[in-house]
Amino acid sequence: CVELPVEGSETRVVADDEKVLGFMTRMQDRIEELRKDRFIGWYHSHPFDVGPHSNAFFSATDVNTQLLWQMQFGKWVGIVVDPLRCLAKQKVDLLAFMAYPPTYDPPKNQGPDGVIVDNKEVLSKRWGAAYNRYYVLKHSFFMGSLVRHNLEMMSRKHLWIRHLSTSALLEPENREELPKRIQAMTKKTNLDPMHRKGNSNADPMKEAMSMGKDLAVEQCIGHSMQLIKNATFNTTISAEPIKYSSSLPQPQPTKQASSKK
Repeated sequence: CVELPVEGSETRVVADDEKVLGFMTRMQDRIEELRKDRFIGWYHSHPFDVGPHSNAFFSATDVNTQLLWQMQFGKWVGIVVDPLRCLAKQKVDLLAFMAYPPTYDPPKNQGPDGVIVDNKEVLSKRWGAAYNRYYVLKHSFFMGSLVRHNLEMMSRKHLWIRHLSTSALLEPENREELPKRIQAMTKKTNLDPMHRKGNSNADPMKEAMSMGKDLAVEQCIGHSMQLIKNATFNTTISAEPIKYSSSLPQPQPTKQASSKK
């Protein structure tokens, strides 16, 4: 990886001017002279607040930058990392993109992931205002033991306050997915076992039972964690010392009622 001489602020990065392109061209020529390697793309991060969706998307500026570099170098990959979500979720959150050619007209209301959504506001909120000018690439990655250790150390040892103050059960993305999972489970129970769409090993009722077990366990764990946090942080503890006694309790004398004749 090579650092680029780019200008940026908290919400905007400019990496498509003549200085950057000239720098990339010189670096590409120099690398090809020294070894049989070449640049294949660029990456940057979107350190925005953790929300219901990933912040790995292309802004309009990113699309323009990506398109210029694709025209300059041919095949060119753009990677966007969501660093705060990586720490909060304890897993790497990134996506790889390429820009459509200027003459290409994508299907109406289609997002970069190929899914068609009728609501443009939903598309813009997830994929940015330029959602119809780029597309997602299939990718895979691996982490070495040192990288995995560092990610685990940062997320568990330095973000323990965030973990205590949040609950997976109440996160917006999980709350949005819960009705969908229940609906999918309900559809499984309504399927006729004779209509398995050619899969003889699939039993809709067993699949629904497995999905129900997973939902029940997640809900039980989530509610249990909330009860534990409530008992830990909201319970009033008396400052007076507790007095212990080793003597056995003495029986109390009973009073007998007397009757007068």
